[in-house]
Amino acid sequence: MKTTTFAAAMAAGLALLTAGSAWAETLRIGVVTPPQQAWTLQTIRFADGLTEATQGRIETEVFHSGQLGTEADMLRQVQSGTLDMMLITVSELANRVPEMNLLLAPGLVASNEQAGRFLTEGETPRALMALLDSRVGVHGLGYGMAGVTQVMTSFDAQSPADLQGRRVRITPSPAILAFNQLIGSAPTPLPLPAIYDAFANGQVDALETNLDIFRVLNIADHARTLLPSNQGMFPAVVIVSARTLQRLSAEDRALLEEHGAAYARGVIDATLEVEEISRAHFQRLAADGALTIVEVAPADYADLQAAWDESFGQGVGDIAALRAEAAGFAD
Repeated sequence: MKTTTFAAAMAAGLALLTAGSAWAETLRIGVVTPPQQAWTLQTIRFADGLTEATQGRIETEVFHSGQLGTEADMLRQVQSGTLDMMLITVSELANRVPEMNLLLAPGLVASNEQAGRFLTEGETPRALMALLDSRVGVHGLGYGMAGVTQVMTSFDAQSPADLQGRRVRITPSPAILAFNQLIGSAPTPLPLPAIYDAFANGQVDALETNLDIFRVLNIADHARTLLPSNQGMFPAVVIVSARTLQRLSAEDRALLEEHGAAYARGVIDATLEVEEISRAHFQRLAADGALTIVEVAPADYADLQAAWDESFGQGVGDIAALRAEAAGFAD
């Protein structure tokens, strides 16, 4: 009788340990942005919300500022399952799904608001994200974005023509590289964590990214001119490892899908807010004489955009149809 009681106790203990292991599920989430930037803040908010929604069955760890490597490094980790999730730029995903380069077409949208609507409601963005499952081995939960890209220079500039021959930091991307080559600059691909030092020490003469990054990293401390040019949309995707999905229960997969989609939408909403905050910040700097702002008209880039469509865009998809679709979401 005692033996039976002991065996039953052991079985109960093993059952508790097994159940306890389910409560110990930890998702590792990567993002390349610094701690105070909108993407990172939204990632932390998502992580906390997911733990609450699963009543502690899923815990999370957030790795910001490229702590786990470049986006390419982290994408490989998500594919292997050693990293569970990340918020990744389309510029990196386009190296695996070339058709996604279409979303980086110069002048595709005229504002952040248009970009947000197009990414969340457009048929083509949705179809491109669906390719990630079969092509990359990751699952897309939704689009986020950073602000449309602008240019800040360490020298006095009056137009895009002044970028010719200048070393311009770009996001590593064949689509963005092709456009800057058409401008006549010397495009220099650099990951985000490297751009402040590169600009401050003169390794590059100009930076192409969004207003919020310029503000958060205090790029204006070393700048002379801001060229608001709305050069291109800068989309991102919340992705999760296929291996991670396989090991989650159906209930937790559904919660991850739901909260992941809200996370992506939150990134867009936060971007719309911080880009306006950043725009006002630079306008104050200009009013104080600390920075010159030279607005760039769409016509200044029209010929270059047409050249990009012909030389690059047509090689990866129906760029004319995409421009027509994006135009339907204009302000």
